[in-house]
Amino acid sequence: MRKYSRFRRVASVLVSLALGGGLLSVALSPAAQAAEPSDVSIQLPTISYSHMLVDQARHRVLITTGQYSSPRTDALLVYDFDGNLLQTVTYSPYLARPSGVALSEDGKTLYVASTEYILSMNADTYDHPGAFQTDASLGLCGREIAATGGKVYFTELPANSGVPDCTNPWVYMDYETPGRNGVSTQTWGGNFRFATTQPGAPGLLLYTSTYGSAYPITSYATLYDAANGKFVSGRSWPGTSGSPAPTAQDAAISADGSLVGLADGTAGFRLLKGSDMSDASPGWSAPAGAAATAVAFSPDGSLVARGLAAPGGDADLLVQDADPAHGDTPRSFVFQNDADGGDRIASRGLAWSADASKLFAVISDAAGDAYWLHIISNAGSRYHAAFQGPLTVQPGSSYAGQAVELSGTILLNGPASGDPARLTAVRTDASGSHQLDPVTAAADGSFTIEDTPPDAGTATYTVSYAGDAEHDPAADVTTPVTVAKAPTTLTLAAPAAPGASGSVHIAGTLTTTGTPLSSGTVVRVARRTKDGGVASLPTLRVAEDGTFSFDDVPGPGETLYTVDYKGEDGNHATSADWLVIPASG
Repeated sequence: MRKYSRFRRVASVLVSLALGGGLLSVALSPAAQAAEPSDVSIQLPTISYSHMLVDQARHRVLITTGQYSSPRTDALLVYDFDGNLLQTVTYSPYLARPSGVALSEDGKTLYVASTEYILSMNADTYDHPGAFQTDASLGLCGREIAATGGKVYFTELPANSGVPDCTNPWVYMDYETPGRNGVSTQTWGGNFRFATTQPGAPGLLLYTSTYGSAYPITSYATLYDAANGKFVSGRSWPGTSGSPAPTAQDAAISADGSLVGLADGTAGFRLLKGSDMSDASPGWSAPAGAAATAVAFSPDGSLVARGLAAPGGDADLLVQDADPAHGDTPRSFVFQNDADGGDRIASRGLAWSADASKLFAVISDAAGDAYWLHIISNAGSRYHAAFQGPLTVQPGSSYAGQAVELSGTILLNGPASGDPARLTAVRTDASGSHQLDPVTAAADGSFTIEDTPPDAGTATYTVSYAGDAEHDPAADVTTPVTVAKAPTTLTLAAPAAPGASGSVHIAGTLTTTGTPLSSGTVVRVARRTKDGGVASLPTLRVAEDGTFSFDDVPGPGETLYTVDYKGEDGNHATSADWLVIPASG
């Protein structure tokens, strides 16, 4: 049955963006809801699952169903990229408990592992022209298989192992050269997971495992140049006494071989550098309470997906940029409906299409006896985000030192989230760029930014939305604001005539409605007499409250005092006069 499941995407914790010492917060808009990325869900016709392989050239998804189950379904299931079951391949007795699948490096031959055989099939028709038999007592727990460097590598159990605990068996890794008889044995032990990369890094084989019968259980990963028979790099991690034992669940190599991803069960995820197996991202771990089950790099090198078995409503799938240097916040998916698509990613349950447009995920129920194939389109994409038109500026004309309000709306497509979006806002003027103080927007996505431009000229405001776990960044919205100089007022107060001493005391106040006067503000005083004489008096420094004063002895006739303020970057120039008339005149 094919249907659309009810999985949901959830936003991860957002990275706070500093904005003038705080946060400019915008609530998510409930408008402009976009549809979820398509999620086709197909319940697999089996109660067990082993491996999945994506055949990029033929647009096929190949799934093996073997291992222990009752009733058993021994089959290779062939789906197309839209989730249609094209073929069910069964070859008795060769395909008993089918497990590992691998394509030859030229893409023409499909290898499928079973309990006793490694089948070589025509990758177009799934006819099997040949098979080589392994030890009949081996492979009861399923085999890992990889084709690289001209060899087919596979795992098998020791002959005396009987029916082992398949959660952590001891196995050997062998290889066979196609076209030649016989099997060469490499005695590497542990519960293997294989990964190969081609054609970006041909000949590379990654194998990871956990081994040990008592604490500490040891995990290790090795990158092997199969074409040249050389080890590239390796690393091991001893477990911690008293902690749940790690179990190798999945392994992956990035398209160029530079990154290694490991899903190590209760030990979480590891992202390593392929060159020396050092940590590429120490924080690349599984959330608390969740077990790492799967990891897959997209063949185009852009994305990595991590699968989890997580409790309740916690994320079961994380998708993010494959390059850890980008610091990408993962997109998160939750699967939590057993009856309609499972609730956790199965071990080795993730694979990508070549262009990363589709992510294939095998989901299981909690009991591990029902499986679904989910096909998620554009799993690495976020929803669209955009500012709705230009910013509105109030008042329409402003002056330096006057508060302005810039209003707008951010539209965030997709399901509403409880996490606020984060914006940054910057004012650029003649003195440089300045981050603004924080503001909080309304629930409908509208926001208002308040600012007081200190200088006259053009102040350009740029508001940005950097995106989050659910949304792409929005294109910046930029608005220039013309800022005039602020009006200033100068008032004088003095007696109309000199006092008995012949001097006059003149007091003044300089005020502005705009940017406050600087501490070095001065005014200049000129004295003019009736006969045309002009004299400049000493410059006066204005106090913080705008006041100043001076004393002078006017001439015998009428004397006009002119106090002049030249203006500053944000304030207009102004002047005031005071006429003094001698009492005898």
